[in-house]
Amino acid sequence: MAMGGKKVKRLGSLLVFLLAFLCFSTVGFAGAISWGETKKANYDTSIPGIKLPWSGPLSLGGMNLETGKMTRGTDADVAFSPEGAEIWGNGIVDLGKVKFDSVSPTSAKGSQEAIDAKQEHVYIFKCKNGTWAKLQITGKSNSGVSFNYALEKSSAQPPKPPQVTSIKFNKTLKYSPTPVTLSVIANYSNKTKAAVKASSVKWVTNNKNVATVSKGKVTFTGKPGKVTITATYKGKKTSATTTVGNVVKKLSTTTKLKYTKKPIKINVTATYMNGKKVKLKSGVVWKSSNKKVAKVSSKGVVTFTGKNGNVTITGTYKGKKLTLKTTVARVDPYYGKWKLWIPGAMVDYFYNGNNAGSEYSKGAYKGSLTINKGGTYNLNGKKGKWRVAKKGEVFNHPASIILLKAEGKRDIAVTAHDRKKGYIKLMVDSRGKYTDGSKIWIFAAEGYK
Repeated sequence: MAMGGKKVKRLGSLLVFLLAFLCFSTVGFAGAISWGETKKANYDTSIPGIKLPWSGPLSLGGMNLETGKMTRGTDADVAFSPEGAEIWGNGIVDLGKVKFDSVSPTSAKGSQEAIDAKQEHVYIFKCKNGTWAKLQITGKSNSGVSFNYALEKSSAQPPKPPQVTSIKFNKTLKYSPTPVTLSVIANYSNKTKAAVKASSVKWVTNNKNVATVSKGKVTFTGKPGKVTITATYKGKKTSATTTVGNVVKKLSTTTKLKYTKKPIKINVTATYMNGKKVKLKSGVVWKSSNKKVAKVSSKGVVTFTGKNGNVTITGTYKGKKLTLKTTVARVDPYYGKWKLWIPGAMVDYFYNGNNAGSEYSKGAYKGSLTINKGGTYNLNGKKGKWRVAKKGEVFNHPASIILLKAEGKRDIAVTAHDRKKGYIKLMVDSRGKYTDGSKIWIFAAEGYK
């Protein structure tokens, strides 16, 4: 009976050992999980301090395994005591010297107190975020512990990025004399859409004689024909086709634009790429740059207002432009007889390179000036000839006439008065020049009717 009692006692001890082993071995695990990559770490046992007591959720610090950094906060996942004698972890279990790659979570409840930290032993515990971690001590010293560890992979699959279901162009392709920019719009599986960078798209033209394409910029050659532009992005394609007819090469006219009291009709001829010429009767868009000087109708009829100034008339047809420029410098308002106010004798004159002026003695004189349409004048009884001033000859006065040798052998310029409407101003040639080379004219008189 004694012998039988000993056998029973030994059998009971063996069963207790087997049950304990099952609790802490891979056989007793709830099930295999997916682990992340194995990482190496070195734990400085001098951080966060000496005699780190167990306080539930590692509130005094340790190492955060996700970042691999030491922390004094509450985000620590594991901690070692000074000299690495003990290890702390939430629900930590010492699995002994088992294969690191074969470890899975255990269903047994781990220790809530510090347990011995043994070299080559494998430990499993819960991290701060509730996921599993496994750790194997690979080295120990007075100042630190070296170990390998791996973290549980999330069972949730990362969401797949939305897939491109189709693409399309943002506009219809049609001929233009200037480059046309096409943009690709992508439709996605999550029912969203977005513009695609032109550099991410593959662009192809099937007819380079008609149009070329580069990063969405379509350039037409002007030659007639059919062309298809195709864009490919993420395996999806879209294309646009257009037919280019006979394209206008240039516009021309035989009309000379110059001031006249009668309206002027501008004729326009279009020359096409194939050499054909067509006189245009409609379709030209007209514009005047200065309606105070001249207006133009939708049919290309120009009417001058009678005011002096510069004007440009522009006609546009199928992307081509025709421009006509003119300067209106009417002198007929100077015709007729004028009463003159002539200041006293000039007593002073000054010039600083940019401006010139003069002073006169007190008193004034009366005079007269008659300017005839035929090119003659009569200034205080002296007769002579006049001509239209050349461009830039009288600074800031494009519409002027020159009374030849009206002051001895000097010329006198007649211009519109700067400040008095309906008055004229007479200026004598000083025979000096400004720094820009233009003549210096000195005030001599003013006239009125």
